[in-house]
Amino acid sequence: MIKKNTILFLLTSGLCLCLTSCGDDGPAPDPVDQNNTNANKSATAEASRLEIPRLAGGNTIFLVKKAKLSDTGNKMFVNFCVEWDCSRKAQRWTAYRWDIGNTVDNNIGRTEAWAEDTDIPSQYRSTLSNHASNGYDRGHMIASEDRQCSANANSQTFLLSNMHPQYNKFNGKSNNVSYVWLNLEQRLRNLYKAWNKTYNYGDTIYIVKGGTIADGQIIEIKNTLPVPKYFFVALLYKKANVNIGYKGYRAIGYWIEHTNGTNTADGSALNNYCVSIDDLEQNTGIDFFCNLPDDIENNVESTRNPTQWGW
Repeated sequence: MIKKNTILFLLTSGLCLCLTSCGDDGPAPDPVDQNNTNANKSATAEASRLEIPRLAGGNTIFLVKKAKLSDTGNKMFVNFCVEWDCSRKAQRWTAYRWDIGNTVDNNIGRTEAWAEDTDIPSQYRSTLSNHASNGYDRGHMIASEDRQCSANANSQTFLLSNMHPQYNKFNGKSNNVSYVWLNLEQRLRNLYKAWNKTYNYGDTIYIVKGGTIADGQIIEIKNTLPVPKYFFVALLYKKANVNIGYKGYRAIGYWIEHTNGTNTADGSALNNYCVSIDDLEQNTGIDFFCNLPDDIENNVESTRNPTQWGW
């Protein structure tokens, strides 16, 4: 059964199934440039949002997770989206955005609501037993700390569809040293908050995170789950009322080898993992930010400028 606050889009050979729910969807999807040659053409409007990569099709499921903006109100928003690879029982990516509405910090903390994603058919989903005692942490893609506006939104970040197996010395911390994945997440949150405070809280960052699951890009298969050899982040920043970058946009990617303690990464070392979006697309086979107008996409995706991101 499909949950009330989820849209499921299943793409299989010769079959297109789109199930949607009623209710307040929050902000309208981003408009798609009609001259965009590689934009998503999908039965669900959420596929046109700027943070959504080009859908792979094949045996994948496109999940749209909706949540309450506040636990005291009924307004809903698109919390995050996932493209799920049924053959691998793993996500290809998690996509979400930070904007003035959903970055409200209500000090929710961690709900620890670990759960299977029952919007994925049972034969294709990962389970708690798959993740148990396998030597890896359950690594969030959209972090718990990224959704502090409501307990509803935070609890969804603990769905297993938002997880990859990760080494603790990749996404954790020890003796006040944050390892590389956690370090990057913290730095980006702080950077966004500082920018937004400076520019009247009107900016948006579009974010895609994931781990590699293709043949040749995994460390091992553990309890039926692929353990990514690399993790990646693609970022698109839109300034609300200050003209930055190209037509108000800038973009950058991060490509990080998944190691158990090799990459501890202080702030300056994050430069080592910066790549252009074009390079990230070559590494992952994913077409990021395909819903941008072609001229903007071509310009910002070819640029690698860590200083624009405070590194």
